[in-house]
Amino acid sequence: MKPTTRANRRFGLLRQMIRLRGYEELSAAPDPGGEAIVAGVLQGVGAEDSVVSTYQEYGARSASRQRPLIMVCVYGDGAIDNEDLYDSFNDAVHWQLPVLFCCEHNLCGPFHQDLMLPATFFGMPAYSIDGMDVLAVADTVDEATEAIRYGAGPRLLELFSYRSQDLSFDPIEVLSDRMTAEDGLTEADLADLRQAVATELATSS
Repeated sequence: MKPTTRANRRFGLLRQMIRLRGYEELSAAPDPGGEAIVAGVLQGVGAEDSVVSTYQEYGARSASRQRPLIMVCVYGDGAIDNEDLYDSFNDAVHWQLPVLFCCEHNLCGPFHQDLMLPATFFGMPAYSIDGMDVLAVADTVDEATEAIRYGAGPRLLELFSYRSQDLSFDPIEVLSDRMTAEDGLTEADLADLRQAVATELATSS
C-alpha cells in the first residue's frame, strides 16, 4: 500500500471497522453493518469530547458542555416520534450548545421518513449521508465538528445504515475495494490486517 497521509487515515478507519466487526461477532446477538458509523464518528471527536448513547442521557449531561468540547448524541430512527428528542433539539438550538446529533436510520423505526425535517424545523443544519461509507461519515463529521467548535451551534447527521439486513453494502468491503483501487491496498495487506486484529482480540478477551 502507498504510504500517504490519505492512505494511512483510511487504513486506520479500516482497522477500526475490522476491530469493531470482530467485537460484534463475539456478542450474543451479532448485528454487523454499523461499523462505518462508529468508526467515522469516533475519528472526528477528541479525547475530551463526550459520546452518549441516547438523547435522554444527552439531556442529563448537556448543561456541562463547554466549548470547544463537543457532546455527540447517538440515537436510532425509532426515537423520531418522541417529544423529549424535540425538546433536546430546541434546547440545543436555543442555547447554541456544542452538540452533534447522530441519528442511525436503519429503517427499523415506525416512520420511514426524512428524519432531517424536525431539525430543519428548529433551524438546525442537518446532513443526510450514507452510513455504510466510512469516508463519507468521517468527512461529514469533520465538517460538522469544526463548525460546532467555532460556535456555530448544533448539527444533526442522518446516517443510513442497513446493518445485517443487507451486507451487500458491507462498509468494510466498500472501503477495502476503494483502497485497492486508489491506494494500492493488496490482498496480502488486508490479510495481514485481519490477522493482526484477530490476534489483538484474542489477546484482550
